[in-house]
Amino acid sequence: MKKLNFERVSDNGDATSNYKVSINETMTLRELKEMVLSDKKEWGYIRIGKDWRSPNYIEYRRGRVIEDNRGEYSGNEVITSMKASGGWSRMDYYVEVEQ
Repeated sequence: MKKLNFERVSDNGDATSNYKVSINETMTLRELKEMVLSDKKEWGYIRIGKDWRSPNYIEYRRGRVIEDNRGEYSGNEVITSMKASGGWSRMDYYVEVEQ
């Protein structure tokens, strides 16, 4: 079973934190999306790129995709690194994928 492991890197002072995220086995962008959507309490973004300025993203809220703006990314790309930022019910994921 694929699992995300969160390691808190820093606190932002507003009840949110930054995380380094590791994956116990190879995961595609599509698999991450399905995993994130399975948590019906969370909302936020999956951004394909290093930070919030990335133009390619999936906005999600409580198990549903609100906006899918992945651009040229099909979802089959393998994730090479991931970090996250959030707290309470919001979590934003920043993923880099193989090209």
